[in-house]
Amino acid sequence: PAHAAAPKDGANAVTAAASVLQALDDVPSATHEHLGHANMIPLGIHAEARGLTVPERCTLTLDRHLVPPETPESALAVLREGLPDMPEGVRVEARFADRPTPFLRPYWTDPDSAIARVVAGAIRTVVGKDVVWRAGASVADENAVGARGIPTVVYGPLGGRDHTRHEWVDASSLPVVRDVLARVLAEWTPPVD
Repeated sequence: PAHAAAPKDGANAVTAAASVLQALDDVPSATHEHLGHANMIPLGIHAEARGLTVPERCTLTLDRHLVPPETPESALAVLREGLPDMPEGVRVEARFADRPTPFLRPYWTDPDSAIARVVAGAIRTVVGKDVVWRAGASVADENAVGARGIPTVVYGPLGGRDHTRHEWVDASSLPVVRDVLARVLAEWTPPVD
């Protein structure tokens, strides 16, 4: 590694990572009619140098939310194509992080599907309001079901401040959710293959 007193004698991995970060804005993202644009954000950057040496390695951690019909593999290929050219001596590698669980793939359930109509009817009966369908831009456990082609809708209690230490649920909405789900279970007849 180059000494910090003579940084031009080596390639600085952090500087190269900064170029990659800037290039991320130009990486094309897929679009879905209902789910909008796929997105990619940096979650972390890590580099170390021993003593006063120029860092030789830098790791960027990115998160990519997919939209159908993207796959993790197709998104990685698009990212690799969008990486900037690097100076001599700098190598950039884009790969999947090791993870204990599979990637949660995107899905879309048509509001006219049988399950969506049953859920909407149950909400209308119990709550007295029509459903306003909203597409989720994030991922959660339901992606594991919906991405397998099983029609999936999400319904739950009122709350807010998701993913913060101040996340909350309105306890008074829990009996309403119970009643809606009971009605869905009473009215739902799964399709027979």
